Amino acid sequence: MTAPLSYFGFTNYSTASEALNGFQIDPIAFNNDATLKGTFDTLQLFGPDGFVNAKVPLANGGMGEWSRT
Repeated sequence: MTAPLSYFGFTNYSTASEALNGFQIDPIAFNNDATLKGTFDTLQLFGPDGFVNAKVPLANGGMGEWSRT
């Protein structure tokens, strides 16, 4: 699933209107009507060895430093 601009959260919104309000999205400014809903299984983040199989993207094409700025 792809979308030009994506938001994610743990709250299950029943309607697109609730999602727009919950994520504080301005549908006109962002051209987003919140009608696409997907799911993600967080267990996909772990490999068969039990270690995290995900990478946090860094600046400069993955070569930059990680920081909490």
